[in-house]
Amino acid sequence: EILKLRMPLAEKVAELLQELNRDFMPAFNEELIREVIAEIGALNEEIAQTLATHRDQHADPYISTNVVVHHAAIERNKAVCIAYLKDRMRRIQRLRWEFDDNPPEDVIKQLSEKGEGEFLMNYDLLLEQYMKNVGLDLTKDQIPPKDLLIEVRVLKDCILKSSDGKTQSLTASTTHFLRRTDVEGLIRQGLLEHVL
Repeated sequence: EILKLRMPLAEKVAELLQELNRDFMPAFNEELIREVIAEIGALNEEIAQTLATHRDQHADPYISTNVVVHHAAIERNKAVCIAYLKDRMRRIQRLRWEFDDNPPEDVIKQLSEKGEGEFLMNYDLLLEQYMKNVGLDLTKDQIPPKDLLIEVRVLKDCILKSSDGKTQSLTASTTHFLRRTDVEGLIRQGLLEHVL
């Protein structure tokens, strides 16, 4: 008798992988993760049931193949879950580097309620502490500057916090010559535009 799979394999993990091909930071899909974990549990139960039912037939190629296929599916599901979570962690780290310590609200809403928001906060604290200890802001000048001052056009009203601790209010539709290191974060956020 040939054993049949009692559940479709790879549907949920395929959906999980498609999640990563969507936006820069798609919303964390906790429900889908739970479904993949439930599938892992069901596959594990399937293996246990097959081994218990066919105790004396382990050498039978149909039985051993069934067990190997289910085990491979479990390993694949685990690997995809880990890849999904690791990719999201890298995207969260990239958020911190691209938007300094002020990522857009719509992106923050895409993070999982506890784990990812906490990871971003802890990563931010760790990076800030390191930069303070070495006395260098690593998020500035990610591309080596040609000039210390650059001309920028203000796209939206915003507040500029300069490296000397002063704040300056910038009004939309005005242009300024400002230190590159002070405005890089605002340019990446889309509040300012570098005039070439």
